[in-house]
Amino acid sequence: MYQLLTSNDRALHGDAFRFERKFIVSDRSRHAIEGLIRLHPAHFRAIYSLRYVNNIYFDTQGFRNYFDNLQGVANRMKVRMRWYGQLFGLVSQPVLELKTKLGFLGYKRRFELTGFEFVKGMLADDMLDCLKRSELPLDVMNSVSAMQPVLFNRYSRSYRLSADNRFRMTVDSEMICKRIERSANLFLGGLADRVNSILELKYAEEDDKEASRISEHFPFRPDKSSKYISGLEKTHTDIIRISTV
Repeated sequence: MYQLLTSNDRALHGDAFRFERKFIVSDRSRHAIEGLIRLHPAHFRAIYSLRYVNNIYFDTQGFRNYFDNLQGVANRMKVRMRWYGQLFGLVSQPVLELKTKLGFLGYKRRFELTGFEFVKGMLADDMLDCLKRSELPLDVMNSVSAMQPVLFNRYSRSYRLSADNRFRMTVDSEMICKRIERSANLFLGGLADRVNSILELKYAEEDDKEASRISEHFPFRPDKSSKYISGLEKTHTDIIRISTV
């Protein structure tokens, strides 16, 4: 069972819907990007220390999430397990995130998962077991039960918030992605992107006009890039062949 957002979800959770504007920056270092953010008239301030974000993405056997995004389906889903900090060892606070899009708006549902040991040699089934052992709502478990882990990625992220608390900005760099196999996964190496950084501006629907003025102060062009889509296309070349037939 694959559940997406409905108009009823929009009515019930309107305050939780957010817009996102993304910018891919390839000609400036993270330090230079954050220098521009500090000079912004919206007075963005740091709200968290720089930290690493680790993600395991899930998709159906037919890669429905990937193809929905590729084909521009308005109502689509992205499913990932996320934790922060070190890569290997005990993961004490993993979360499952179901990130859905309804038109141009995004809505994220988060669920705490049972802790697990992230080690070299993990099987895809070991990652699925973490979901099964967690007390997930029935509708969520139904949504992810037919999925499998397909992609791992990791990056460093900094966080800033505008003085009026209406706009949050993140800068991601040091991005690495790796294909997840059914057999043992060592999580060594991977495809590294040492050139690009991704800047994201996140805000509520009612602040969209002001967000345009915020964006005008950056010499970057908006981009609809998805780390999941780009990572999958780098690591699953067989998927690309299918999609271009």
